[in-house]
Amino acid sequence: MYYCQREINSLAMAMTRIGFASLKSIVIAVSTKDIYKNFGEAEKLLWEHSVGVSIAAQTLAQDLGGFKAEEIFVAGLLHDIGKTLLNNKDSKKYSQVFHKVHQEGKSFVEAEQELYGFTHAEVGALLISKWNLPVMLTDVIRLHHHLESSQQLPQPVLGATALLNLADLICLQLGIGYKQPMNGYNVSESLAAQILSLHGDHLEHLVQQTTDAFQGSKDVFL
Repeated sequence: MYYCQREINSLAMAMTRIGFASLKSIVIAVSTKDIYKNFGEAEKLLWEHSVGVSIAAQTLAQDLGGFKAEEIFVAGLLHDIGKTLLNNKDSKKYSQVFHKVHQEGKSFVEAEQELYGFTHAEVGALLISKWNLPVMLTDVIRLHHHLESSQQLPQPVLGATALLNLADLICLQLGIGYKQPMNGYNVSESLAAQILSLHGDHLEHLVQQTTDAFQGSKDVFL
């Protein structure tokens, strides 16, 4: 992707070639994977879903314009970091969440509320805030499952939250990060699609683009 005919023989040259924004995304992608330290089936699915959403979000951002694709990629990669923190803290307890999701058909938010009284989105937002990452990123991660609560937010935050929500729904529909595609998710009728004005063949084209991009990136990220 960053092929150059000139020899790249210094870190400074490499950084200039890649660009700081893209470099930041790559570093975060590489370092985030280390958080998934107990890399069993559950962690593999969580990581796969995070990668899938980051790719879907970046695909949507590049098509729509008006978004910083690198920042959107990072938001997708970190949107479910709260799940990993809860799982690393007590994998036995969080396995009950997985059971409710994969065996009972509940959403992660529903299962977490039942078992913890709070959700991975809230935990993730607290972590992003502690890491001193942009405030907008904190808001987007905190609200990506509660888009209806985001209507009064400034337009850039609302747009990014809707984009992340839609990317998440696309991956649910495709089964990226799940044992199989999750039924009952019609992305074209979602509130996120309405906010972003994405419908019909255009949206289906973006879903296919996401599928192709994810398949092409598997060997790099997974």
